[in-house]
Amino acid sequence: MYKQKRSIFLILITLLLLLFVYSCKTPTEERKRIVLIHSFEEGRENYAVFNEELIKELGKQQIDADLHIFYLDCEQYLDKMERERMYNYIDSIQHINPDIILVNDDQATYSLLACEHPFTKNIPIVFAGVNYPNWNLIKTHSNVTGWYDKQDFIKNIEFIHTLFGQLKIRISYDRTTLGKQAFKEVLKQIRPHKKIEILRSTKTSLSSLNNNNNDLAALQILIDSTKNDTEYNLPIKPNSLAQIQFTPFRLLSGSSILMSLSGLEAYSTYLDIKYDYTSEAMPTLVRYPSFSAHNEPVQYCSDTKSKYIGGYMTSIEIQAKEQAQSAAKILKGTSVSNMPIKESVKEYILV
Repeated sequence: MYKQKRSIFLILITLLLLLFVYSCKTPTEERKRIVLIHSFEEGRENYAVFNEELIKELGKQQIDADLHIFYLDCEQYLDKMERERMYNYIDSIQHINPDIILVNDDQATYSLLACEHPFTKNIPIVFAGVNYPNWNLIKTHSNVTGWYDKQDFIKNIEFIHTLFGQLKIRISYDRTTLGKQAFKEVLKQIRPHKKIEILRSTKTSLSSLNNNNNDLAALQILIDSTKNDTEYNLPIKPNSLAQIQFTPFRLLSGSSILMSLSGLEAYSTYLDIKYDYTSEAMPTLVRYPSFSAHNEPVQYCSDTKSKYIGGYMTSIEIQAKEQAQSAAKILKGTSVSNMPIKESVKEYILV
């Protein structure tokens, strides 16, 4: 009888202890509803890796994540339609009542902040993988912080030089929104460098451009931007790291594009400075060593892995880890106002 009473007593004590432990769980142990937004379409190999790394890092930070993932598929939509698609998605998740929104890359981050849904100003937002933040738009959202993936073109050029010596490096030029920002930034970084030559763009060197007003306007900007630099087609100076040649691939005729990327020109390489559907197609055309200043076409992409050699960039693993760590701090109580936007860490990658 005594043993039976003692057993019942021990069971009751155990139940009370379990009840006490459960009731004392901290907020960080509760399941957190997290919305994760990617810029491009579902099914990309790099997204599967990113999502796995994000969940793994959240777990390390003791965040039990209930993850809701949305793929914007931005290349299928023009600006207005893309923002409407984002607005409708934010409308659809209000019943979930998420604790935080995580958003990746330039396109999705811009559309999320520009869609003007009231909910986007009332919930913490952490962006990552953004090469060209829209600072004016970000300033209108006090609930936003994140990671600025500023590309380092100098280190990429130095990386190419270390591996191959002196080369002519072709860089794609276009007048898309990201194209203009990338062109402006790469010029800003390389112009002051005494050992990097920029080849002067001329009407002769770009004579195969389609003859319409938009193309001619883009051509004139390219000529004006490079008119004070090295003349087109001169040998590389002995003490130079590389010659940079901007090539407007979107505007050239088909035969000129194939000639530019064919590999017939000795001592040349290609550096990708922005990511969209045109840069995604480049690996199928480029016939000489190719590099990228961002991770999308390099890491975990079976169609391009054998085409790109690598680059100096923020890897997918770093991007996911940084974003998860920021999210964890916010979910544990840190105010967004106390979390300034930071520049992402980078590393050299060879594939």
